[in-house]
Amino acid sequence: MKISLKQTLIILYILTVLTALVSHYAYGWRLFVTLILGLSAAKFLLVFYRYMEMYKAHPFWKWFTVIFLLLFIAVVSIIVR
Repeated sequence: MKISLKQTLIILYILTVLTALVSHYAYGWRLFVTLILGLSAAKFLLVFYRYMEMYKAHPFWKWFTVIFLLLFIAVVSIIVR
C-alpha cells in the first residue's frame, strides 16, 4: 500500500503528539529513553524515505541508515541506564 504525502504528514503529527505525551507521563520509566528514541527514529525514517525520496536510493544506503539508527538507539539506551 502506498502512503500519500498527506497521510505521512498526519502520521508525523500523531508521532509528535505521542512523543510529547510519553515525555510528560512516562518520565522515570526504565525504558523512557528507548521509547522516546524509538518514536523519534520512526519520525526520522518517515521523513528520510518520503520527503527526501530515499526510497529511490541504492539498497545499501537504506539498510545502512536503518542499522546505524538501531545501533545509535541501542548505544544511547545502554549508556543512559
